[in-house]
Amino acid sequence: MEKDILLLYNPKAGDTFFRFELERFLDVFGKRNCTVRVFQSQSEGDMTECLKNTRLEELSMIIVAGGDGTCNEVLQAMMSRHIQIPIGIIPAGTRNNLAKFLEMPEDYGQCIEVLSRMRTNTINVGEVNGHYFIDRCGFGSLASIYHTTKQDVKNIFGKTAYYANGIRQIPRSEPFHLRLETEDQTMEDDFILFLVINSNGAPYSGEAFGVEQNKGTSGDSQLEFIGIRNTKRLTNSRLLLRSIGRIPAESKAVVRLKADKLRITVSQSEFARKELPDNMVCVIDGEPGPTAPFSFELHRNALTMLTNQECSTWNIPLERNEEH
Repeated sequence: MEKDILLLYNPKAGDTFFRFELERFLDVFGKRNCTVRVFQSQSEGDMTECLKNTRLEELSMIIVAGGDGTCNEVLQAMMSRHIQIPIGIIPAGTRNNLAKFLEMPEDYGQCIEVLSRMRTNTINVGEVNGHYFIDRCGFGSLASIYHTTKQDVKNIFGKTAYYANGIRQIPRSEPFHLRLETEDQTMEDDFILFLVINSNGAPYSGEAFGVEQNKGTSGDSQLEFIGIRNTKRLTNSRLLLRSIGRIPAESKAVVRLKADKLRITVSQSEFARKELPDNMVCVIDGEPGPTAPFSFELHRNALTMLTNQECSTWNIPLERNEEH
């Protein structure tokens, strides 16, 4: 390989153990005649600066070692600058939903071996008000559990920290009025939570607020709106408690629809005890996003990812996958 590989590495992500795997990473790619440049992040935003100051034409791929927050920063930089270089993910964070979607092994050694095979696939990218996401965007009091959970608690308790934080926030959840517009329809109702999922043609398996999908290829998929309507207070609490694990698709309180473009306007609900704060934002891939109103758009095949295709269930229907 004539061009270099750029490894963007967040030493503070997750259990911080990836630092012990750097030598293995350099050895595996060195045996494949690759020259690796290593950039160790010191603070938020410096990976973006690194990409701005790098001669991109000298790179064959970019590999990011970190969690969803780290990957989100790199995604924003790549999409805003229209960088077409293949990107790989090493799940080194507390949250690794993107790595799970790509079916990358959690074991660092196995993941490095998979990345060294350099197999790629294109994926869709969602956009909301100029912010990009690969997984999903959420709005509502409970949607903020990812970025409101303290880092030291996440490092100690892992995924359990999110569920504990979510359970504490359920009693504070307030309904809001939502107007949803697509090219084909318009609807209004009061909701307590909504997600916009970028399914990418694979079964969705998020860490929380999961919704089972069964789709075709990424070229066929659309953005999917999934909202929980406001009902009785006790019913709301039960729905939100269930939704921390997986949103119940069979419930009459759940609204689902698909589109390439969505416009969502949020306002105070007549059932709310107080007005929504002006700074209430959505959460995209676990990180704070923009404020309402929201304009969503799907960009098909916008990013090239290194994937675990050899043992992937990329296009295998969910029913077949569950039999094994």
